[in-house]
Amino acid sequence: MKSPTSNVSERFYRFVDTTLVPRIAWLSDNPFISAVRSGLVLALPLVMMGAFAILIRSFPVQTYQMFMSRTFGPDWVDFATAVFNGTFGIVAIIVVFSIGPYLTEIHNRRKILLHVNPLITGLVSLSSLLVMTEPSGDFFPLRWIGISGLFVAILVGLASSYLFLRLSSVRQLRINLPGSIDSATMKSFNVLLPAILTVLFFTGLSEFVKDTWNTTVHEGVFRLLQSVFSQTGEGLLAGLTYDFALQILWFFGVHGANVLDPITHDVYRAAMDANVLAFINGQPPPHLITKSFFDVYVYMGGSGSSLCLVFSILLFSRQPANKRVAQISVLPGLFNINEIVLFGLPVILNPIMLIPFLLTPVVLTLVSWCAIYLGLAPDPKVYLDWTTPVFLNGYLSTAPDLSGAAGFSRDALGAICLQAFNLVLGIMIYAPFLIVGDKIQASQTKASFRELLLRSVSPSPTEIAGGLLSRSDRAGAFARSLLVDLERAIRTQSDELYLVYQPQVRSSDYKVCGVESLLRWEHPHYGTIAAPITVSLAEESGLIHELGQKILTDACRTRRHWMDQGIFDLTIAVNISARQLTPKLLEQLDETLSRFGLPTRSLEIEVTESTALDTNSSECAFLVQLHKRGLRLAIDDFGMGHSSMKYLKQFPVDVIKIDGALTREVETNDMCVDIISSITRLCRARNITSVVEFVENANQVRILRKNGCDVFQGYYFSRPLDAAECLKFVRSNLVTERGRERTFF
Repeated sequence: MKSPTSNVSERFYRFVDTTLVPRIAWLSDNPFISAVRSGLVLALPLVMMGAFAILIRSFPVQTYQMFMSRTFGPDWVDFATAVFNGTFGIVAIIVVFSIGPYLTEIHNRRKILLHVNPLITGLVSLSSLLVMTEPSGDFFPLRWIGISGLFVAILVGLASSYLFLRLSSVRQLRINLPGSIDSATMKSFNVLLPAILTVLFFTGLSEFVKDTWNTTVHEGVFRLLQSVFSQTGEGLLAGLTYDFALQILWFFGVHGANVLDPITHDVYRAAMDANVLAFINGQPPPHLITKSFFDVYVYMGGSGSSLCLVFSILLFSRQPANKRVAQISVLPGLFNINEIVLFGLPVILNPIMLIPFLLTPVVLTLVSWCAIYLGLAPDPKVYLDWTTPVFLNGYLSTAPDLSGAAGFSRDALGAICLQAFNLVLGIMIYAPFLIVGDKIQASQTKASFRELLLRSVSPSPTEIAGGLLSRSDRAGAFARSLLVDLERAIRTQSDELYLVYQPQVRSSDYKVCGVESLLRWEHPHYGTIAAPITVSLAEESGLIHELGQKILTDACRTRRHWMDQGIFDLTIAVNISARQLTPKLLEQLDETLSRFGLPTRSLEIEVTESTALDTNSSECAFLVQLHKRGLRLAIDDFGMGHSSMKYLKQFPVDVIKIDGALTREVETNDMCVDIISSITRLCRARNITSVVEFVENANQVRILRKNGCDVFQGYYFSRPLDAAECLKFVRSNLVTERGRERTFF
């Protein structure tokens, strides 16, 4: 009998899996939220540089500051400031430019005939933001193109992209250039009027705000937010309200510390000054909640108590990308610099992070207030720089004198214990939301895999559809991440990439006559990656030649080993991408066959028919050269493409592998049987071997054999095997016909 606790736990997890995860995933996949997240992630490298520049400039150790001044001169901080201004200081520009391309790709998939260049959308959004940014003299103020202007940049990026794309869908506004062969010029003129109208709209909006309220859009939004969150007063409830307001602003991309700076200075910094004065006069502190109270006990790692989030990711998240962001964020987080995790996870506009990001500081504020009120921990007595590391600030803030030369007093121990307790409590608050987030990310990863696989097996990319790596959506980001891992696996000769071999048997006697080598990629985090995805990534990135060399080397090494074991009458097939058909392949083939001492007829080169080679291209001429050298040529997936017969006319073919889509339906579709029968008759007339894949049952074998197929390949005979298992399979000669019985393996 299950306990009530286990029943509650089961209901909770069922609710998470069936209700919470799908709804949050749906919200996360909202195109506008995804576009903002994409922009934030794109800005991450510069954000990281800016964050470390802050750390270098503000490292709170006097000895370090003096050393840097002596070594690099008194103006050394200008270097770090310049790095910050050129990176983190322009984050609003980066984000506003990045939002448009993401939304444009969605637009282009939905409206193929009204295609828009994604870069143009980004430029229009950037222009729309800049016309609303009032210059300071001859320059744009860095304040509004950096983190302080991020909120307005997000709003402008979304609104301008939406307006521009809607206007671009109005055919009457598109200017066509008849007879133009310059694609870039044509695309620019197509959206000229929508771009002008969009920028003019935001220019007019800026002027309207200026004339009506005598302020700029940025200043107006800033003042509005200040007025909403400025009526907090003092006391515990006021402190909790301030806490909540700060986090909610940060969550929506607003620099909460800037907006609430008047409250921070006039209320909580003033309260800290009053406490310091009372401490000097030997009086009890008049205020519990001060600026140092938040810095020491609540904002460990920055807004949202981000250090709790970082450690929670390291302890509970199973997503490698999240763990990597957390690892990078640990050092800055110890100094209360949290931009890396805010942008890298990201936290901003991330639905799953909303509750813990708001809740954790509020809970820590309440716990810390109670601990100080009950005398379990001391109130901070010294004002410290906000970059003072966690735990060190707890120690120094309880110093018995203003110099900070504290012994390890009872107060210092109490402060550090409260910090440690709060850190653990914050970690536990974030943990369940990270677990739910992992479920959502796992679901999104599966969706990305499906999208990449669908794109990989589709016909050759068109200019409109683009490839895997050029996509600006989640699938594109995932593809680019996989590419990094693929390059590492290829260049380090990792055992993640390996070959398996599927036997091919003659229909006449069921004897093994060949094997097809098949690529496998066992990713350390994602498991088996579908071969079409691996090949597509290699083709688009230019890694296909290195990957092809590895496949060729491994296949020939295996064939050499089998020959040494007495297996001679066997052909090994290697799949070749159309992009490999260059003189470089000839060099690879000659060198590899020579190195392993293999006769050319032992190797079969397979080219997929669906790659749609131009029959007059240099690739086809190259295939003729391969055949003249004695290599066997095979056309894979024959029968469903648009140029099958042209291939037979253009270059000599030894083997035709009939498209698996035909094989799968031979039991239910007479048309497929007729097509296969026609292909096999053609093969016999041209002395070409016909091979059928995806043979999975005895009835298929009977039909295909009756219709003249020469060689079978499929799970009915054997699944793909590693080299050792395949050798055993071949040597055992288990593929035999015993009357009408078949031996299974």
